[in-house]
Amino acid sequence: MERISTGAAKLDKLLGGGFPAGYNFVIAGKNDTDKSTLVHVLISNYIKSGGKCLYILTNRDPKNLKDEFEDAGIDYKKISKKLEILDCFSWKAGDKDSVNIKGLTNLSIQLEKLREKLGKKNTMEVFDTASDFFINSRSDLVIQFLESSCARVLKSGAIAIFIVDSGAQSEKDLAALESITQGTIEIENKGEANILRVSKLIGLKHDNKWVKYKIGKGKLVFG
Repeated sequence: MERISTGAAKLDKLLGGGFPAGYNFVIAGKNDTDKSTLVHVLISNYIKSGGKCLYILTNRDPKNLKDEFEDAGIDYKKISKKLEILDCFSWKAGDKDSVNIKGLTNLSIQLEKLREKLGKKNTMEVFDTASDFFINSRSDLVIQFLESSCARVLKSGAIAIFIVDSGAQSEKDLAALESITQGTIEIENKGEANILRVSKLIGLKHDNKWVKYKIGKGKLVFG
């Protein structure tokens, strides 16, 4: 199976050689684990390796995204041309140009337009967060919507990441999401340190031990 480097040798090793092409990943943790910052590094590494990213942003103002990337030590200008952002946040403040995630049919249409623009190969899709969909719509409709996205990733050999806030949705909803994805990375705080593990990787050998990491100068540093 083709593997796609995460840009971090230690994480590649935990995954058994990098992201398996076509896999959908849940990245789960509490609000204080700063999951999005970790994913920003993964996005940056993916784009620097020649890929593109479709970033579906539901929980923060996209106007702040440049600062968030640069606070993590990432040169936003260098990656922005290959980063397509779908604003699914600003509707909460009444912005009619933003995509309301309660309208999953319209959202699917907007996603398809951006997918066609970016092309299906060498594209990472990031849903930040998947939890917001469960908060704003019926669980069965959310799973149906996300399952369609997962199927496209499997077929194209791309990568998708669904960020999940632990406790924001029911255990049943989280289990349903994990049933349609192929990998899970868990993040926790341990004192002043962040730790992560690859808790699921369907059909493939991987290392599921917890490891410490930090983010510095746009890189994941383990140890």
